[in-house]
Amino acid sequence: MQANFGNPYETGIVDLQNQILDLNNTIALNNQTIQNNLSTIPTIEVDVSTHEQSLVDLNSQLTEYNNQIQDLSNQLNDPNTTEEQIADIQSELNNLNTQVASVENQISTTSNDLTSMNDQINDLNTEISSLETQTSSLETEIANTENELAATVENVKPGVGQNTGWETVDLDTNNDGIVNENDIQS
Repeated sequence: MQANFGNPYETGIVDLQNQILDLNNTIALNNQTIQNNLSTIPTIEVDVSTHEQSLVDLNSQLTEYNNQIQDLSNQLNDPNTTEEQIADIQSELNNLNTQVASVENQISTTSNDLTSMNDQINDLNTEISSLETQTSSLETEIANTENELAATVENVKPGVGQNTGWETVDLDTNNDGIVNENDIQS
């Protein structure tokens, strides 16, 4: 006696098992990405702190240079300042103005870097939140697929499922309790 109850590829069982495997792999990848992001954020935060301190130092330096420029400008306006002193003061002012421009450029670059790092932290946090939401959805999909798989397995058992007649055919057609050539001839 032989009967064909369908193989796992024909019944969709393998497809459902592969779908569950793919969903679990996606969840594992999401969890790894979340862990990587959580590890990266503190490193970026340290860089942010360092850049914020650099910005404070640069602004302090800029204030100092501007105070020196103000003092030198006051000396230029002093009627007792000689021509030789005026030339020296003018040279110092040119030097200070060059340094001010350099510090202002450094402030601009540091500010841009800070903005970029803060954006990166926000992006990583947004990605973490999105992946957590996706993982929750995938876990629900896995539960539904596991239920579908269980139902599919149950439906392909002998005597269950589609009633095409082949599952319930009695091969003992002459009712003698034995399936043999006599049943074929009947």
